[in-house]
Amino acid sequence: VEIECSLSDSVDMVKNLLIAEWPTEIDEVPPKADRIRLICMGKGILGPDQATIEQCDLPVFLTHPTPVNVSVKPVVVDHKESRSRGHTGASQNSSNSNGDSTECCCVVS
Repeated sequence: VEIECSLSDSVDMVKNLLIAEWPTEIDEVPPKADRIRLICMGKGILGPDQATIEQCDLPVFLTHPTPVNVSVKPVVVDHKESRSRGHTGASQNSSNSNGDSTECCCVVS
């Protein structure tokens, strides 16, 4: 997805532009802005959301758009709450050496 923005736009504005252009082949319903993380050229996560693109010190190229990676934080599901409501589903549960239940979430993009 290519989005045109200005250096005075905030990170939040860029996230909302991205949401407006969210590819339906990735997900029918785009994530909320607070779950989106923008990462650019080793500068880490851009933010805070009120910061402008200029304040984030992003490089600007005259020959091509600045590549920005998009990461979507997963929705954390409370499996204990789901089980108490009678919902079933796959989860990754295991026990450690103390017999305590542990849960894991892994995101690969």
